[in-house]
Amino acid sequence: MGRINKSFTVRAGGVQVRSVGKVDSGADVSLVRLDIGRRLGIDPATSDVIAVGGIGNQRTVGFSLPATIEIDGSEAKLDLAVPVGTVDARGHLTTFEQKNNLIGHDFLQATGARLDFSEGRGRFVAGKCTQRVDDVELLKITPREERALRAWMIRNLSPRRKRKTRMTRKRSG
Repeated sequence: MGRINKSFTVRAGGVQVRSVGKVDSGADVSLVRLDIGRRLGIDPATSDVIAVGGIGNQRTVGFSLPATIEIDGSEAKLDLAVPVGTVDARGHLTTFEQKNNLIGHDFLQATGARLDFSEGRGRFVAGKCTQRVDDVELLKITPREERALRAWMIRNLSPRRKRKTRMTRKRSG
């Protein structure tokens, strides 16, 4: 089969970002890298924390970002996942760098877009619908995962406060 990479535009909160993502019909939800989530204005105080499943029952925690994604004229309003890391049994969050954006089944379902492998090489075929997908179920996040993720979000995503510094002048004798 082959990899299908597509340019896409994602819009949230009045901000628009263009990027490239892998189209993955096996991914339940579409996701964007953390750097894109930050550019789109993730707010630790109001973002919904989520857990998404991966290969081998691995759970990844992150947060949900309501956004509109557009590829080749196909557009859908989705709750994108922004993965951050995994939480161990002791409640420690291990962050990782998500390398790729993924355009998942939720986008394909919402737009009617499809993947065509009939010619031996995969290609993306745009769909015509525009609707919101709400039937994709996310995993229930555990209290331990939520505490770890919220603590990380506050440390890493909150606006930095400027430190007040006192200026002193040497007195001349």
